[in-house]
Amino acid sequence: MLHLYLIRHGETDSNIAARHLGHTDIAMNDTGQSQVAKLKQYFKDIPLDAIYVSDLKRTVDTARQLGELFVLTPKLRERNFGIFEDLTFAEIVAQYPDLQKQWQADWIDYVIPHGESARTVFDRNAQAVADILAKHQTGHVAVVTHLGVIRNVLAYLCEMPIAGAWHFRVENASVTRVDIQDGYAVLQFQ
Repeated sequence: MLHLYLIRHGETDSNIAARHLGHTDIAMNDTGQSQVAKLKQYFKDIPLDAIYVSDLKRTVDTARQLGELFVLTPKLRERNFGIFEDLTFAEIVAQYPDLQKQWQADWIDYVIPHGESARTVFDRNAQAVADILAKHQTGHVAVVTHLGVIRNVLAYLCEMPIAGAWHFRVENASVTRVDIQDGYAVLQFQ
């Protein structure tokens, strides 16, 4: 059996402000640093066989709590929000009202200018996890990534449609464990 640990990075100032933060490479704030320091304790008795990490600073710094040897995996990046990057929903409505309406009308397939669609991100994230599962059928594997990615991965593993990703709440510096055996995923709540 494979124990897959999906770990969200610690808090950032953009998380507090509810900004659409995707590919912008920012650090965690002090609260985020404190949050991820607790991950060492959580994993102290879990022998991780591999750690896969989004290649952005906030996830890399989170992963360092688990060990120095990890695999940078750009496919585990959050959505590229393009011109909506680092804006709040209210700012998007104010600055791009027509584009926001298009996005809301077709949020799965709408491609944000200079960004990507929800479907593109879902497919990219699903491929990243499929690649990981092809390499690891047993053991303990950590994936350090972002809110949207964890939601996408959970929907993918639970064989849900893209819209199913919105059913998962994932806090900063949280750990979501999924046990996978013979291609069947079971969420473990602790």
